[in-house]
Amino acid sequence: MHVERALDLHAQCAYRFWDDHGTDEIGALLAEARTCYDAAEQADPAAVAIGRSLIAAFELRLRTDVENQVNSGWDYDLEGPPFNGVEEDDWDDVSRPVDERAAEAARAALDADPEDPLVPIHLGHALA
Repeated sequence: MHVERALDLHAQCAYRFWDDHGTDEIGALLAEARTCYDAAEQADPAAVAIGRSLIAAFELRLRTDVENQVNSGWDYDLEGPPFNGVEEDDWDDVSRPVDERAAEAARAALDADPEDPLVPIHLGHALA
């Protein structure tokens, strides 16, 4: 039940990112999803790891796309997000911990399920 709720929260986050439908509330949704995974004691460990990776990827996107307003690369299928140069706008270095958490979560998900096709994308975005 907890994983299902977390998946619903992920879907709500994706909708809010799409065309900027209430991105101010995404942080709270991600926090609730994290709580759901914390409570999912009997769930498949790979599903939990992948879910946590998605939370970290959304947090990364929230930081770069919304807070730093680097959104053009996220909206196209043929190009990745334009991360190069984002650090120039991050004077207080608050993005680095987000990047590191995203990479750590993606690596854990990759270890848990090396066959998942989305996790390498999460890792690539975090490392970029």
